[in-house]
Amino acid sequence: MFDADLNALDRAELFLMITPGRNGTAGTNWEQGYMYARKKPIVVVQITDDETSLMTFCSAGSFYNAAVDTLEDTILNAVENSSPRNKCKTILT
Repeated sequence: MFDADLNALDRAELFLMITPGRNGTAGTNWEQGYMYARKKPIVVVQITDDETSLMTFCSAGSFYNAAVDTLEDTILNAVENSSPRNKCKTILT
């Protein structure tokens, strides 16, 4: 399973992470770090307004908060408008 996951990450053109916030899973966080190291675009959509990890926020090229009922529109907009990594904003803990 691990090798299949790596293969999929290597082939991906963009990493889209949908997260419940700071308490995301270790596996997804590892995948995000791997994609960051590979210099692939990362879009994070968080379905809460709660604080997030600086590692999650700063490694994302684009970061969005979205309510569950607007999640689909937010994801489509985020992917269409993904941009190179922005300078890290250290406003979250």
